[in-house]
Amino acid sequence: MILCTSATHPMEIVEVPVPGAAGHIGVTFCPGRKDRDPVSGGWNRDMAADLQAIRRWGANAIISLLTPRETRVLGVERLAHEAGLHGIDLFRCPIFDQHPPDEEFEKTWALAGPEVRHRLRCGERVLVHCRAGRGRSGMIAARLLVELGTLADDATRLVRAARPGALLNPQQVQHVLSIRPVSNGRIPHGK
Repeated sequence: MILCTSATHPMEIVEVPVPGAAGHIGVTFCPGRKDRDPVSGGWNRDMAADLQAIRRWGANAIISLLTPRETRVLGVERLAHEAGLHGIDLFRCPIFDQHPPDEEFEKTWALAGPEVRHRLRCGERVLVHCRAGRGRSGMIAARLLVELGTLADDATRLVRAARPGALLNPQQVQHVLSIRPVSNGRIPHGK
């Protein structure tokens, strides 16, 4: 069984452009993940090396979409602490894999979302990650674009162009389509 490491497979951060804002959204897989896969072999990543790569990209904030169970399974329980040592703030906003956000996410996002949008408007770089960096990460990257004023269809196209294979789940796409722009920090979900 061959394990992919931070040395053999360096952090791959794709950048999603943010129309009308000076900041940048990065999308990637879980930094420091350690898990086995009977087909591909799995991952044995070095969290410090991954966080250094994230910092070199310029991120000063990470949005982690992992559930508490995934955090344990992937061996990244210390991600917030380690990110802090690299000068990176971590926002934990869990979403179940293959699902759109639930009520608990919306409560968390009501606190984190305004701060993240402010950072992007001010020219900062924010990284979004889930396990593989495609479904949930793509959805939240697109959501941020919509909240910042991009049309939902355009946001979906921008994310898919930057990260092929991202945002393919119909429920997650529908979630992006339900989001509205935010100008005053209110919760953006709803019709």
